[in-house]
Amino acid sequence: MEEHHLFDCIECGACSFVCPSHIPLVQYYRASKAAVREQKADNARADLARERFEARQERMARAAAEKEAKRAARKQAAIAKAAGKTGDDDPIAAAIARAQARKAAQANAPADQQQVLQDKLARIETRLAKAREKLAADDGSDPTVSTALQNAVATTEQKLATARAELTGTAKETDNETENA
Repeated sequence: MEEHHLFDCIECGACSFVCPSHIPLVQYYRASKAAVREQKADNARADLARERFEARQERMARAAAEKEAKRAARKQAAIAKAAGKTGDDDPIAAAIARAQARKAAQANAPADQQQVLQDKLARIETRLAKAREKLAADDGSDPTVSTALQNAVATTEQKLATARAELTGTAKETDNETENA
């Protein structure tokens, strides 16, 4: 159909009008054009599906090769580790070293905890200062705002007192631990 230039037809109907056999040529042309378009669409979908399939196959092959390379690298590392390991390694000495390292890390933890508490205390003090500034700037025109500001200052002062007590308690515990050690 395409070789006969079917798509050059503009479907004006002149051929059907002059046909001595009264053949509905325009309808046949339309049906043929639709069949050709459908065939092209099917071919395009098939090509797209083939390309997707080939890309997937390539991805799977590449992933399998990467997995195999990792497996081989792990195997080589295990062989190298086994070859480099001597019988002189003492598991008891290694366990003692791990225990000492853990104990040293725990000894450093209270200092870290104390720093965290000091940072928390500094943040609360900053909030308290801001709340007091807002309370001082309040003109008292709205009693609900004034009450809310007073409650905020009181709550922040309570948090500050709690944080200071927690910090001094932690400092005393740290001092007692260092005296006992």
